[in-house]
Amino acid sequence: MLNLARSIKYKTLAMPIKPSASQSLPPLSVGNVVSTGLVLYRSHLKSYLSISLRATLWVILPTLVAIPLTALIPSFIVGSRLNFTWWLILLWILLLSFGWAKYLANSALISRLAFSELIDRPETVSNARNYIQPRMWSFLSVALNVGFLLFLVFVLLYFLMGVGAIIIVSVISGVVLPSLTNNPIGSVIASILIVIMVLAGLFGFFFGFIWFFSRWIIAEVPLAVEEDINVAVKEKISVKQSIDRSWELTKNSVFRIQLVVLVAFLVTLPLIAVTSYIPQIFLLGAQPGSTLYWTIYGISILTSSGSQIFVLPFWQVIKAVIYYDLRSRKEGLGLQLRDSI
Repeated sequence: MLNLARSIKYKTLAMPIKPSASQSLPPLSVGNVVSTGLVLYRSHLKSYLSISLRATLWVILPTLVAIPLTALIPSFIVGSRLNFTWWLILLWILLLSFGWAKYLANSALISRLAFSELIDRPETVSNARNYIQPRMWSFLSVALNVGFLLFLVFVLLYFLMGVGAIIIVSVISGVVLPSLTNNPIGSVIASILIVIMVLAGLFGFFFGFIWFFSRWIIAEVPLAVEEDINVAVKEKISVKQSIDRSWELTKNSVFRIQLVVLVAFLVTLPLIAVTSYIPQIFLLGAQPGSTLYWTIYGISILTSSGSQIFVLPFWQVIKAVIYYDLRSRKEGLGLQLRDSI
């Protein structure tokens, strides 16, 4: 097994350290998690980018198919071929689902390859793919389940923020303001209180959502690496197990995970800014619908897709390192790797 802290110190991932199985490895610092991800990313750049390119193409394919479909569907409707139109839409939805399943499976493949390097049991891409491929639809199910859970969290937090805002405004307007009416600066104080309460509510909403997001950030990684999750038997149970493992492992580690995500985002920010944000600025100066507008828009899509190819492997490696670190601290990776990887 690799001791990642020492690996970073010596700028290598090739120093096997074999601690006692009963001892938990010390937690990595936030900087070490990101540094480890960068070391792994650079060491396997070619294979990771190849997988990422394949994943990105699977996402782009349904979009490319949708372009001619949007041009043909109006003529089908006018030509009284509505049933055929619905079949085309259904086939496109199936293609979209298949494309996203392939994208998520390839993303998980990168995490599995990275984790196998971290535990000093490297796999070939073909062997790892043979493990991942039969679980393709399960990765889509994990993403949909986590997405639905986060949607529910968003709605709940939004509702609580709305109720809290009504209560606070009512209290301020009904209790605080009357007591400040005789004070020359009373209205200013009341306005400051309202602003503070609004900012506090927004912070609570944002932090609450990020807290739940952090608990499920590695939801697909256990499914990608843990052998005892057998989707061939009962897919629904395996998906639930993977999501539950993420919730279990991230307990009491949310703040560290948020810092890791923040630092990793700052690392990728220059590339994202150049390829995604800056082209959007040029769009503001172009006439919507004009040739220049669509040219810039097309270039923006191409550059964004290109940056996605480079950014995706980095984030999947970071997830693998987070997963490795959490298991090292909570279970000690000298353990039988949850019935061996």
